[in-house]
Amino acid sequence: MTYHLLSIHQFEIKEIFEIFNSIPIIKKHISVPISRLACSNKIIVNAFFEPSTRTSLSFASAMYRLGGNVITFNKEYSSINKGETFPDTIRTISSFGDILILRHPERGIMMKAIENSQIPIINAGDGDGEHPSQAILDLYTIYHKFGYEFQTKTILFVGDIKNSRTIHSLLELLHMFPSMKIYFLPFHNKFPTNIMINKVKQVHNQSDNLIFTFSNVKFDLFDIVYCTRNQTERESSWVMTDSIKHEKPDFIINNYFVNKLNDDCILLHPLPRNQELNDDVDSNHRSYFFKQMELGVEVRMAILEFVMNKNNKSLLDL
Repeated sequence: MTYHLLSIHQFEIKEIFEIFNSIPIIKKHISVPISRLACSNKIIVNAFFEPSTRTSLSFASAMYRLGGNVITFNKEYSSINKGETFPDTIRTISSFGDILILRHPERGIMMKAIENSQIPIINAGDGDGEHPSQAILDLYTIYHKFGYEFQTKTILFVGDIKNSRTIHSLLELLHMFPSMKIYFLPFHNKFPTNIMINKVKQVHNQSDNLIFTFSNVKFDLFDIVYCTRNQTERESSWVMTDSIKHEKPDFIINNYFVNKLNDDCILLHPLPRNQELNDDVDSNHRSYFFKQMELGVEVRMAILEFVMNKNNKSLLDL
């Protein structure tokens, strides 16, 4: 059976650490002949139906470093503009490579994609649903900073909690580590759902109020601050007025805010940023989001190897 990486829900803790532990091994292997790596001489198909910079390029860079190759699907110049259906597009592009990296604005579209794909799919973001490779990168960044002690740390999610797929996926990953504590500082009308709140309280044994306002943040409580932008593209078209499209955040994370945090706290952001994260924080020693971005290539190298090895094992088991 083909192994697809679609959701954080399909992982066990041991598999997360398997990916983490493989990173230094893979980095060592790429400095010598690479025939031992599963992705050597393989091809990924980068198919992004939404804009991407870091995810698409880091997957491409990762595959090249593993000794593989990359072909890129561009929907603007594809037969979609001639009326080709999504299933036919997936059938076609999946015949040209070995792993399909797929991003799409529709939540849940991955299930339709795997019904029509001839190769494994990695979910690179489905609307406001999930972004599992980013969540693995985010947790690895935290692990890179704190080591195994990350499991006792406290995180504050800031921004568009309602619509951010990176937050949704990272939350599910953090639920594997119930000793961590989780809090929220949402933008106006971008609050976590009651389901999200109740799950945090249940899994992490938190009975206190999980939601802060900008005026009552307990700065000394947090080891990690994870910020996201307003996801205006996730709003329904019928409410997408010009004022919402260009909506400014009701608060901004700047140096004044960041300097109130613990000295050892790290500030993360999946990027791109808009007005919610001022560039005056870039030189602050707590800012870790550029390191987070840099780690994306090696983490996605490990993810590609993980998926390819899973499918190689499946073939052997047939």
